Amino acid sequence: MGVISNARLTYGLSASGTHTGTNQTGSIIVGKPQTTKNFLTADIAYAFSVTSDDAADVATLTISTGVVAQTTGVPIIADGDGNDFEGDALTPIVTAYAMLVEPIGTTTGTMAVSSSVTSNGIGKTFAAGSTTPLLCQIPSTGTISFTFSQAADSYKVTVLGKSS
Repeated sequence: MGVISNARLTYGLSASGTHTGTNQTGSIIVGKPQTTKNFLTADIAYAFSVTSDDAADVATLTISTGVVAQTTGVPIIADGDGNDFEGDALTPIVTAYAMLVEPIGTTTGTMAVSSSVTSNGIGKTFAAGSTTPLLCQIPSTGTISFTFSQAADSYKVTVLGKSS
């Protein structure tokens, strides 16, 4: 099985502002500058992509195994077979750290992301044409569903966790 190191999450959202008042100079930063959170104990990282073949396609990720299944319709799933980047079976995740969902190209419909663990709070719907990724904590158990409203929309998903 492949060895994971340097696992980290990098995030930030900021803008520069310029003072316009009398006798004010300089600029300010509004928001959170780029910040990194290291996951020193992470030993599992996997990624897959899912593309809707038709409207109303649903793909479901089993978080612990990395297996992505066609739930409704026939979404096209790449690398969702529960294997790591070397083709070896993933060790089951015991603690999930984070998930990143990124639209690929221009989307034409919506795509809803939801968790089977209702207390987790994952309930995001990507708008048509969205280019903004979703970064969130995920439960260590259960499933996450990706529900499409249009054909030919694609997303990349990356998951980070540890096995013990």
